[in-house]
Amino acid sequence: MTLHRTFKAAAAFCVVAVSTIALPAFAADFTGKTIKLIIGQSPGGGTDTLARTWAPFLTKHIPGHPNVVIEAQTGAGGMQAVNYVYEKARPDGLTLAWGGFNPVGMATGAPGLRADFTKFEFIGGGSSGGRVQITRTDVNPPIKTSADIMKVQGLKQAGFRPTESLDIVGRLGLDVMGVKYRYVPGYRGAAKILPAMLQGEVDGMTTGITSLRTAFEPQMISQGKAIALWYFPFFDIDGNPVKNPDFHDNEPAIQDVYKKVHGKDPSGEYWEALKWMQTVSGKTSMTVVAPPKTPKDIVDTLRKAYEAAKADPELSPALIKSTGSDMVYVTIPEGLKIMQMAQNPDPKIVKFLKEYIAAAEQ
Repeated sequence: MTLHRTFKAAAAFCVVAVSTIALPAFAADFTGKTIKLIIGQSPGGGTDTLARTWAPFLTKHIPGHPNVVIEAQTGAGGMQAVNYVYEKARPDGLTLAWGGFNPVGMATGAPGLRADFTKFEFIGGGSSGGRVQITRTDVNPPIKTSADIMKVQGLKQAGFRPTESLDIVGRLGLDVMGVKYRYVPGYRGAAKILPAMLQGEVDGMTTGITSLRTAFEPQMISQGKAIALWYFPFFDIDGNPVKNPDFHDNEPAIQDVYKKVHGKDPSGEYWEALKWMQTVSGKTSMTVVAPPKTPKDIVDTLRKAYEAAKADPELSPALIKSTGSDMVYVTIPEGLKIMQMAQNPDPKIVKFLKEYIAAAEQ
């Protein structure tokens, strides 16, 4: 099965997709106004790059063509940004959270996360194309292929914090494979981990395809200093991994590496947790939401503008130029369903994630 640019199903549930959004009877007019996209990541990172690429297309398709600016609020691991939009932003459509969806925090009741995403007004959502494990090649012993990672002892895996979705996905991948590693959190963004990897301070990290193409590929991979071990797939309605065409032939999916190494398909609690993570966070890492109680005409106008922007023939080339890949999207019903999945997860997943996070915090 090929990965479609708009997903028509998400694992463990079936949603009737809508291909168009009805035009509101009276579209809100944003003439002379400024919309702020609040992001929880540092300027210059993948989230910031995507938001800046998207901004002119939102301006183009929102009635009145408002100015769209990016504002970074990086405190509390990204939670400050979503808490601000949830608690303090006026529900007038002029302040939106971009990319701050935190399913792990929602599922586990993370301290400091006060925002309930099911009460936000969902505008649109998607992903920057995929997540990938990158590792230095001069580890001990040196590696040339993805399968060689199984020989490495004491891999130092860099990360942000134990509750960060990217870190959890990355750790789960290493645990699924059975790699011996040490988790090294505390870095503030991929832009901080890149120099640490260049200097040999750490050996690897999990990041998005944007960072892979724009930073790690030109500065490390093209010079043979690092390798993309595997990418993390999305999953279809039956829970099967879906091929991601944004990754090259020499960038295999984790299940293919697993089968090459172990002679069978992956399974077990690590794999099931990874599937859950890639369903609820992998496909909606670039979610756009408005504050609770934003009026319907404003929500409808912003949703229609988002749909028009993502269908704009000039957006895809702009995304590929700025980030190295196109985005994949969820429909509005799918996005709402994913948020419900995160807010009301399987108790087994909650128990596993709490224990998994706690183990990394020790």
